[in-house]
Amino acid sequence: MNMDHREAMELFSAYQDGDVTAEERASLEAHLAQCAACAQEWQRFREMVSSLSGLLPITPPVDTVVQVKQKIRRRSAGRFFNTDNSLSTRFGVVSFTLILAFMLGYLLLQAVSEISVFEASAPLDIPPVRDSATDIDVDTDSGRLVDTGRHHTDTEGDAAQRQVK
Repeated sequence: MNMDHREAMELFSAYQDGDVTAEERASLEAHLAQCAACAQEWQRFREMVSSLSGLLPITPPVDTVVQVKQKIRRRSAGRFFNTDNSLSTRFGVVSFTLILAFMLGYLLLQAVSEISVFEASAPLDIPPVRDSATDIDVDTDSGRLVDTGRHHTDTEGDAAQRQVK
């Protein structure tokens, strides 16, 4: 794998931590052996990591999280971490929920009553379907159903066209 400068520098942190594949390791090491600029940058990276590792850990004050939340609440005008549990807020939430529940119930009742009206209405005027299996055949060439019988409105020409050849 041929590596450019940007790719090499992007792998520095993972290479330092040992989190690269064998292929990435070999490619980076080959690039560092050939590229003086990247080798120098790698050396600076290692020095920086070494100097940072000597820093002592700092324990933040106990109320840091509270202070950060307060600052966010102040700057965002209460849009985040809002702890307003006043009676008016709870009343508004309960009212909205009840109104929504009543609206959904009304819509459901309307839908059920429309279904009931449809089922109770007079049957549709649908002409009867012939139920004789001998009147219909399958055309083996086209795979379509073909009416082989005669209807009371058929003429001799219509019946002849529908018959299977």
